[in-house]
Amino acid sequence: DEDAEKGLVYWDVFKTTRLDNLKPRQLDEEELKPKNAKRLRMQHTVNISARMPRSFVVQSAKETKVLSYVQDYQRIFEELYPHRRQLHLRPRNECNVHKLVCTTLRPTQLSYTELYDLDGCATFVADFLCYEPLEDPLHPPEHLPSPMSVLSW
Repeated sequence: DEDAEKGLVYWDVFKTTRLDNLKPRQLDEEELKPKNAKRLRMQHTVNISARMPRSFVVQSAKETKVLSYVQDYQRIFEELYPHRRQLHLRPRNECNVHKLVCTTLRPTQLSYTELYDLDGCATFVADFLCYEPLEDPLHPPEHLPSPMSVLSW
């Protein structure tokens, strides 16, 4: 009773024990890894892939053809530059399907004129985007989610 008044006893429905008798539980390697929110969201999206648009789950005939060209390009690139990092041109999407990453840039007039100057752009980024570092900063992620999935997160 005296130990309980001092807060040295843990009360349970079945038994009581002294707190200094408790030993720390050994955690396995998986439990010691920090939880990556991005990976958890991606896993959730993979689990609900049946509800995603059909274009996320299957490749069209054109996509298959383009991806075969990209695969040939990657093979040639690796032969010519064996010591360079592998290109990240056809990562898996959130439904675990290989898709092409388009990298074409062209000047475009946006209707959001506040994004034209540095202050407005910085404010937008600070207010609406949340930076999450990659799990492994030296390698690209396993999956590259679509903008639709990213905006829904």
